[in-house]
Amino acid sequence: MKFDDVFKSIGEFGAYQKRAYALLVLTAIPVGIHFLAQVFLAAETDHWCTNAVIDAFNCSEYGLSENSCKNLTNSLIVKDNTDTTEQERNCKSYQIESEDDVFGNTSWPVVDCTTGWKYDTSQYHSTIIQEWNLVCKDSHKPATAASVMFGGVLLGSILCGTFADQIGRKKVLFICLSLATLTGSLASFSPNFWFYCLMRFCIGATCMGTYLMAFVISTEIVGPKPRTFTGITIEMFFAIGYMLLALLSYLIRSWRNLQLVSSVPILLTFIIFPFVPESPRWLITQKRYKEATDILKKMAKGNGRELPSEFSDPDELEKTMMKSEEEGDMKRHTIVDLFRTPNLRKKSLNLFYNWMVNSLVYYGLSLGTSNMGVNDYLAMFVSGAVELPAVVFCLLTASRFGRGRTISFVMIVGGLACFATVFLEKGPALMSVAMIGKFCITASFAIIYIFAAEQFPTPVRGVGIGCCSVAARIGGIMAPQILYFGSLWKPLPYVVFSVMSVSAGVLVLLLPETLNVQLPESIEDGENFGKNNSSTLKFWKRNREVDDKATEDAHALNTTYKPADGVI
Repeated sequence: MKFDDVFKSIGEFGAYQKRAYALLVLTAIPVGIHFLAQVFLAAETDHWCTNAVIDAFNCSEYGLSENSCKNLTNSLIVKDNTDTTEQERNCKSYQIESEDDVFGNTSWPVVDCTTGWKYDTSQYHSTIIQEWNLVCKDSHKPATAASVMFGGVLLGSILCGTFADQIGRKKVLFICLSLATLTGSLASFSPNFWFYCLMRFCIGATCMGTYLMAFVISTEIVGPKPRTFTGITIEMFFAIGYMLLALLSYLIRSWRNLQLVSSVPILLTFIIFPFVPESPRWLITQKRYKEATDILKKMAKGNGRELPSEFSDPDELEKTMMKSEEEGDMKRHTIVDLFRTPNLRKKSLNLFYNWMVNSLVYYGLSLGTSNMGVNDYLAMFVSGAVELPAVVFCLLTASRFGRGRTISFVMIVGGLACFATVFLEKGPALMSVAMIGKFCITASFAIIYIFAAEQFPTPVRGVGIGCCSVAARIGGIMAPQILYFGSLWKPLPYVVFSVMSVSAGVLVLLLPETLNVQLPESIEDGENFGKNNSSTLKFWKRNREVDDKATEDAHALNTTYKPADGVI
């Protein structure tokens, strides 16, 4: 008997699990806020070089009207050189040493800006760019900060998974929430850019740990059938955080206040601590059978069910689980097993590439919403809002048309949409087409979690998903840098997103479809799965034989038989 058998008695997704799940998904909201806060914390604004003479110039002393004064001061600012890609207006200044030079010269020497910059604060009252002058020779630093944050996400996905296996999912969840509150608050008091980067790195790690633990607990307290629903629906709350960020940023125009307001309310999530259970699966792996049975009893009671004797008594549970372990594969498997055999190696590399591309394009489009030529806050809100129907689309299509075919379709369409943006000017049309790409990549990202888990055989499923997650984090780290290269050629980021998305969409078709197919249970099964379609055909042949036999028996009894649905 396996642990999943207990859900046949207590309910796969009963009232108890639904209440716990409803609380767990709330923790994904601050994750969505912090992951994308860089869009507003480091928003680009118009800026120009300061000059003491120009700044002190008093037009009224010279009898100049308001319009004449404005025209004069504008003429004293270096204009962009249309023959080069250098933004001279931002990085250079006229060498004007006295007020007499203002009227006595029309071709002042142009020098590098060494006296500082002034910024347009009409929309953003303060950003990290304005505060630390991250322009001109330091213009790469905002992208660096974003990549550093995703570096933290990479570390968090590795460390938090390891700690969760050692001290428990629930403890790691609330440790990460505590540290996210602390580091997020400290970031708002950053004395310099590098301290800010360090805190953003920690925010990335702790927020990833929060999301990961909420996801794991959500899937480990329910039965097999609802796992697709719980695994995908939590992404809606990430999107809600995304949309809430747009609202907060509209109301709070100072980056320090925005960072603080985004962090402190996380403490409210500690209200749910008594109502979130530890994963009984993890407790069993730690041989803490008494605690596991206590939680299972609460689940059964909350669902109005009765817990079987083999799961209600700690001693009986221990015997049941030990017997299950003896029947299973006790060999410890590592990442090396993903590459030992050719077919499993090809599938693994294909999945790694797809995860990297999904993350790269997703965060590239998300972080680039301020470059669409429409209101930044509206663009961010819409970008988050399109994720909600994208998740619904996943739930409706993944179990009907197949995982691989759906991923391929949305990635190719999304890639083509990214390419179409190259030919559009900034404005509503560009925003609309880009959001088609965002819808598609969100759908792909949601489904590929399930698809990858179903591709890997049971003994290496955990390590396989872990490697996919690492690949995705590499894509996240790359995204801000590719957006930064848009300063060299504006369409470049979207050309890269397009090519990589279409290529990943084509490559995913080389992977075997997993819808209604018995999943590989051993390394040998994993190697054979999808190899010349042998495992798939064998499964369907076996299912068809069962269906035909059952249909004959049903006709003999003059009853109706429903064909087998397969194993999902």
